Amino acid sequence: MKNDIINKKKIKERIAKEEDFIYCPKFKNSLKKLLDRYSDGVEGDTEQEINQKIGKVLLITPEEVDKAYKSAIIKLRKALGIGEEH
Repeated sequence: MKNDIINKKKIKERIAKEEDFIYCPKFKNSLKKLLDRYSDGVEGDTEQEINQKIGKVLLITPEEVDKAYKSAIIKLRKALGIGEEH
């Protein structure tokens, strides 16, 4: 159990530091390989389902995915000078 926690911590560190690293052995832990396969984006019927799939490869919760997405949109809008912060 302790080794699982240590391994998960190391994986999360790699996700944060390496721009091409995700936790997805099917695609050799490569974001680029996953994006090559799913160039149109994540398949899902609901926002929650999509956030769950994204969170799975980043080892974060769907709620954390949603929070990061919303934060990125606000920053992009500010940088582009469009819309108001909500």
